[in-house]
Amino acid sequence: MVTGSPASGIVPGKDLSIDLQALLVWLGNYGHISYSKQQEFLRELGGIEIGIGTLQATNARVADAVKSAVEELWKWAPLQANLHVDETPWCVKGVKEWLWTATGQDFCLFHAADTRSRAELETMLGHEFAGVLSSDDFSVSR
Repeated sequence: MVTGSPASGIVPGKDLSIDLQALLVWLGNYGHISYSKQQEFLRELGGIEIGIGTLQATNARVADAVKSAVEELWKWAPLQANLHVDETPWCVKGVKEWLWTATGQDFCLFHAADTRSRAELETMLGHEFAGVLSSDDFSVSR
């Protein structure tokens, strides 16, 4: 059997382009759009019929693909001279949770958490941070 290289933007064995996969992951994770609404979106705007299982698999595949890079970035971030951290409440399946960010020059990391306590900050950056830490005046005392 002889096969050629996949076309640009196509993941071998998948029908969705890389750009479309990225859009769907963004819609689901940051836009909080359910798989059924994503399915409807694709059907109405793109004439694309796709199963919810495919949407779930796409999300899982992209999460697996970026996991090691995100873990390495979390190891690197606490070593930076300057970081800004912030948290905001968000509703996950009817439960109030917190979305934390750690940002610096050319990067932004997210950390989903159950609380807005100092423990979350320590989970993100460790027990000690030697750089300048900026926030919105929220006190995270012990």
